[in-house]
Amino acid sequence: SLAIPCICTLHGNLNAWSMRKNFVIKYFFLLFFKKTISSFDLMHFLNETEKNEASKFINLNKIKHTIQQNCIDTSQYKITRNNNSVFKILFFGRLDMKKNFLMIPDIASIFKTNHIKDVKFVIVGYATTKDFNKLKNKIKKLKLESFVEIRNSINTIEQKNTLFEEIDAFILPSKDEADSIAIKESLASGKPVIISKECKLNSDESCHDFIRIINDNLAQSYYEEIIKFYNKRDELKFLSQKIQHYAQKNFSIDLINKKLPSIYLNCINHKHV
Repeated sequence: SLAIPCICTLHGNLNAWSMRKNFVIKYFFLLFFKKTISSFDLMHFLNETEKNEASKFINLNKIKHTIQQNCIDTSQYKITRNNNSVFKILFFGRLDMKKNFLMIPDIASIFKTNHIKDVKFVIVGYATTKDFNKLKNKIKKLKLESFVEIRNSINTIEQKNTLFEEIDAFILPSKDEADSIAIKESLASGKPVIISKECKLNSDESCHDFIRIINDNLAQSYYEEIIKFYNKRDELKFLSQKIQHYAQKNFSIDLINKKLPSIYLNCINHKHV
């Protein structure tokens, strides 16, 4: 309204999954602020999928846009592994229904049924009291206290490196993700990941050894992929350097250190990439 150059980063808030939540309120918000939204100098999307889904609700013919993924400083992450003999699978993120965190006990239960006892799921992240109790009650109901450990959320790189040092693999069965930082942190730490297709992580045959994408949202499918890593746990430490190299090549902060400032400068000068 004041003609100040603006860039809007949606970060998943106008994708299909998010719009289904409180759709009517969001629809009228977009309608009421239609003129303001169309005055943005640039719209920033995290990936092509987000752009395509958001385009159903805003007119991108009138707004310049760019696609830039989340990147991290991969140089801060270590690929060491301590000598703990228990195979640990990490869930790292908010405990909410979007992250599908209540599937973790279901997966752990399959290990219990199959009498595989040297496995533990470590759940780390912020939760409301309501969601925390849901998780605890489900673990208690399935008698999984020795298979699932819940920890408080962490923030610093030192805490993260300490956490990843005891982890063998990462899991994220999300129902929707804009562009998960936790997945990228896990790969930068040399850990293989088992994730849902809704995580929207680009992958191909070259990274199949350490990125497994689940298409059907079944606990059994996650179990089958985890057990493959479990059965070759001794090989994972030799794979860690390859995994970290993949992270450095594909989403290191170095990739955008030059490009991102130019985007904002062009916005100020009313030019666009």
